[in-house]
Formats: sequence, C-alpha cells, structure tokens
Amino acid sequence: MVFLNSKLITALVTPFNKNGAIDEDELVKLIKDVENQGSDGIVVGGTTGEGSSLSNDELIRLISLANETSDMELIINVGLNSTHKTIELIHQIKEYKHDALMVIVPYYNKPNQKGIFEHFKEIANTFKNEKFIIYNVPSRTVVKIEENTLSDLINECPNIIGLKHASMDLDLVKQIRKKWSNFVVYSGDDKLLLDMMKCGARGVISVISHVYGKEIKELIEDYEKGIENEILNQYIKDISDTIFCDTNPISIKYALSKKGYESMNLRLPLVELDDKYKNDINIILNLD
Repeated sequence: MVFLNSKLITALVTPFNKNGAIDEDELVKLIKDVENQGSDGIVVGGTTGEGSSLSNDELIRLISLANETSDMELIINVGLNSTHKTIELIHQIKEYKHDALMVIVPYYNKPNQKGIFEHFKEIANTFKNEKFIIYNVPSRTVVKIEENTLSDLINECPNIIGLKHASMDLDLVKQIRKKWSNFVVYSGDDKLLLDMMKCGARGVISVISHVYGKEIKELIEDYEKGIENEILNQYIKDISDTIFCDTNPISIKYALSKKGYESMNLRLPLVELDDKYKNDINIILNLD
C-alpha cells in the first residue's frame, strides 16, 4: 500500500508583502512554478513557510489556496511543542482537503524518548483517519526521535506513515526501511537526497526546489533508472551549501526575490539576508 505518491515535495515559502500580509497572487504563482519544475507535492506552513509566525486563519488560507491552485499532494505542517495545542490545531484544519499532516519532534521542551512516543501516539490516536509524517530535525529541536521509539510508533499507530528526516543519521533510515517496507522516508536535507535514497528513502522534502526543482527531479529519476548521477549530486550539494548560508528560509527567499518574486519579505524574528552572503547566491543564480 502506498500512502503518498510524491517523490519531490517542495516545502513552500509563504510570500509576505511589505505590510506583512500574505501575498495570495504570488503564492498561486509560486505553487504553479514549483509544479512546473517537477514537484509532485508541497508542504504549507512548515519551517520554510515560517509556520511558527502564521495565525491559524492564515494557515487555513494557505491550505485553501493550495487546493484551489493545484492537484499536487498537499502536506500540512501542524507541529507544535504542545501536544494539546497540536490537537486543537488539527481539529481546526482537518476538514480541509489534504494528503497528510506533518508533526515535528517537540522542540524547546526537550522531552525524553518516552515523552516523544506519548506525544505522537496521543496525536495519532486522536485522529485515526489522518495520515501523519513525523519531522525529525535535531538541529532545530535539540532532541531527536530514536529508532526504537519510531519503530514502536509505527507498530502501534498505523496512521503514522512517514518520516521527514533532516539528519546525518542514515542508519536510522536503513533500519526503519528494513523493518517497515511500506513506511515512507523523505530526506529533509537537499544535499543528503542521493545518500538517503541509497538507504531506502523515496525522495525529498526540498527547499532549493523552489529554484532547482528540475535538477532535483532529474537526480531522483536517474536513481530510479539505476543511475547514480554523482556529477548532478555534487552540484546539488554545492547549491545547498550556498543556499543554506543562513537560517532557512532567509536565503531561499532572497534567491526567489532575485528570480522576480516581489513579496519575499520575512516576519520577525527573521530578518533580511546579510550582504556578505548575497554575492555567493547571485553567482549560483548566474546574476554576476
């Protein structure tokens, strides 16, 4: 059974105009653009979408616009570091069309593995008709989900169907895929895409696909044909290193602004890209 078909999923930025409001026209344009570049799905309200800065009403508007604009698979980020608040948010958005919900390993609280297990179990059991993707990103949460914890969750909660894994721990991907052939894993880091596919990942939830979607899709399709395109893989790694010179989504919004998008403003506490990084991004965009 395949729960998600997407291989290239773009973690969509949220366009904000100079007044700080969502620019709906640019959002629609952006969704169409990433689809034309090869994306099969999108995430709204995630880290790249500055989800922690969105109101619930704004998140609902993003969901509605995504559904009106495209038939790509839609993943909604609902992850908070409060189990109760996460459940409240899901109650508000669950009637809107979507394919899966993404929930981050709780940040700031620093729960132990038992707490992480109970957090996801409570959410999954409250909404048994929903499909959940766990987002493991230790660089932002400090704590991480361990293999035994993830295995227990997969075993007890069949509606936990996937993992977005933004970590160098490739062994976790190997072991989980060996035990659970139907469980889908996505690289949460563009530069680890090929490495993770070799371990059994289906594809990537990508940031740089806003601009380099065709290249990432080519890498995925080549690997599926049995071709490990190391030249393209190294190119994507180099691009990723440049784009991630500052906190995501600061740099990708700068890159999009140079590609003609006008509403790539950020919400505090994020601020504009430092001038010392701009030239490097201009170079990879062939602007200098």
